[in-house]
Amino acid sequence: MIYWIIGIIIVVFALIMLWKIFKKKDENISNIAFFTLGSTLLLNAGGDKLDWILKCLAIANDRDYAFEMTQDFKWQYFILGIILIIISIWLTCYKRKNVKILNINGYFKRNLDEYIEKNKDLSKNIREYEINIIDIYKRLFKVNLDNDSYQCIIGKIQEDVNAFKNLSESGKKGYTGIAPIPFIMYAGTFLERQKFDEYYEFDKKEKQTYYKLEDKKIKIYPKLRVEQEIKDLDKSKRDVVIAISITSKITKEQLIQFNEKCNIVNIGIEHPCDNAIKSKKQLIEYTNKIFDIIQNIFEMHGQIENVHIVCSSQSCLAIEMGKRSIDDTRLPQIIIYQFEAQGEVRYPWGIKLNGKEKGKLIVVDKEAIEKNV
Repeated sequence: MIYWIIGIIIVVFALIMLWKIFKKKDENISNIAFFTLGSTLLLNAGGDKLDWILKCLAIANDRDYAFEMTQDFKWQYFILGIILIIISIWLTCYKRKNVKILNINGYFKRNLDEYIEKNKDLSKNIREYEINIIDIYKRLFKVNLDNDSYQCIIGKIQEDVNAFKNLSESGKKGYTGIAPIPFIMYAGTFLERQKFDEYYEFDKKEKQTYYKLEDKKIKIYPKLRVEQEIKDLDKSKRDVVIAISITSKITKEQLIQFNEKCNIVNIGIEHPCDNAIKSKKQLIEYTNKIFDIIQNIFEMHGQIENVHIVCSSQSCLAIEMGKRSIDDTRLPQIIIYQFEAQGEVRYPWGIKLNGKEKGKLIVVDKEAIEKNV
């Protein structure tokens, strides 16, 4: 009778763990616990260690009386042990099917979970890992541009991105986010060798829901073009601005703060628009094109010290660019800036993405700009 009571307790415990995994999406409960418990039950189904020794001696000496001294085989333990081991194997396979999504929220809170039931194109096996910097960004840093709140943000980004990497070692990975581009690119610098299997973008104009970047290899999409000849850049200037126009056109007036010291290279598609990036192939092609241009500039004009990036694009491009920005041997210092449409300075702050000063905040001096204009 006692064995049945213990068995019932074990089954209830297992069901509670499964309920937490599916209802609360708590993946911190490891399937190792199921396997360990199942193995323990199997080992104890035939008695303790002394029982096993006595049985071995009985077999070796061809004597039957030793079996009378041992405990009966516990079928309850054996069956429950097998069930728990099967559950642990199933959980391992189930977790591998999950797409673990890194979601960076900086402007307002938006999660994929809210749209899964309404959108058949979204997998139900999504598990989100959110980096939420909304409050500290909007209430402190955006207002003051102070180093203290900035350090809190980048510290959280680094810690949470590394946690995501550890939690998503097995299975598929995905990305989504809506936050200042400098913070997204900075997050990307900690994902250098991480491959995202899926990218989710929010269609805010037509469907008001998420869509997945397509896997199709053949897809008609606008090509990324360079408006200036790299060889014609002013060699006396040691800085260059890369202005990337994909979701909206970056104008000359918006770049006026860079005019005195920087060459300006405009890269973009013919008709910038929201959600212009629709496929993974397009995303990777755009990323490669941008960094080929940066490397060509660096090789042709060896005196280049800083590349200032201003970017109007979807966040999937920003995260991929961040992953590519940390190459100190083939790239100059890269600084990514935040655009503020209503600010007196259109690009008031930026972040250094590589080199010895990686992560350093750059705040633009408004008075210095006014003197040079």
